[in-house]
Amino acid sequence: MKYRKFGGTFVLRLDPKEKICGSLVTLAEAGHITLAKISGLSVMNEFTVGEFNAERKECRSNTFNTF
Repeated sequence: MKYRKFGGTFVLRLDPKEKICGSLVTLAEAGHITLAKISGLSVMNEFTVGEFNAERKECRSNTFNTF
């Protein structure tokens, strides 16, 4: 992971196989970020999206392969 700060904006670059969420947590800790808006442009082979149903207390996830 590499990042640079431009004013109040961080630009992050991940290498292949790096985890998005873990890298964002690392950046937030290093940059002392407590609140953020995230947007991105990416090319990836696989990703997993999860959701938590608070009413049922259930978590589900779906993995998508783009190849």
